[in-house]
Amino acid sequence: MLTMPMNRNKLSLLNIYDSYEELIASEYTYKPHGTYGPRVHYDLRLVYPYTGWMDARIDERWHHVDAGQMIFLLPGTEEEYLYANNTESSCSWCAIVNPQPRESICTALAHIPPVHDFSDRFRQLARMAEALYPVTASEEQSVYHDIIRAMFSEFFRIAGYHQQYQPQMHPAVKTGLRCIQQYYHEPLDVPEISRRASVSPQHLVRLFKRDLNTTPTALLWKTRCDHASRLLLDTGFSASEIAYRCGFANPNHFSRAFKAHHDGIPPATYRRNAWRG
Repeated sequence: MLTMPMNRNKLSLLNIYDSYEELIASEYTYKPHGTYGPRVHYDLRLVYPYTGWMDARIDERWHHVDAGQMIFLLPGTEEEYLYANNTESSCSWCAIVNPQPRESICTALAHIPPVHDFSDRFRQLARMAEALYPVTASEEQSVYHDIIRAMFSEFFRIAGYHQQYQPQMHPAVKTGLRCIQQYYHEPLDVPEISRRASVSPQHLVRLFKRDLNTTPTALLWKTRCDHASRLLLDTGFSASEIAYRCGFANPNHFSRAFKAHHDGIPPATYRRNAWRG
């Protein structure tokens, strides 16, 4: 494989699939005047109506999306949808849930225009994924995930975003990412992550800085705060319960860390504001 120096503003499509929580695709039908949101999401997401239409807001900007088009959303953005007022809208979506490292992914993909027509190939892949959902047989899981990866690869082809040939992440970084994603709720630290990655703590820190421009500790706390954010949005769990589920020592520790990662906004205020509509 041809190797070129790494450009921090570019991202191998393979890297997007290195670390995530879940791959999912589903379909819903909204009645006239249907709405959804506003809510902050943490997925790399495509939303595409088969019938009807929708006006979609990404952060502060609205976009019109007709049947046969799709809109692309980066993780960490606020979404809101207003569906057709004169007909039902059959709308589907697929997502790479909580991909990491989020900042690198957002930086690399931020220039892609959000709205595109989808191709016949994309439609066929989407219908295949939707036919398998919900996945009940373990042998179907890998097929389901491969189809969703193919959907995103087809979207990137349509959007003109091509594979960048560049060095892949060091295996120890990949192991460290998986470890953080799987065990963030446990008493995890850099010595334990490095032990699982079979390198010294110092070398792991160097590799993380080189490949991800961050440290294992910073990514661990960010991952915990990201999961806490999702629980605040999607559940009625108390701060104490969320702290326990996300690996924080106690509710005060959770509150301090959360405010540090959300511009001083405490968890209760974040929850209140997220569903203000």
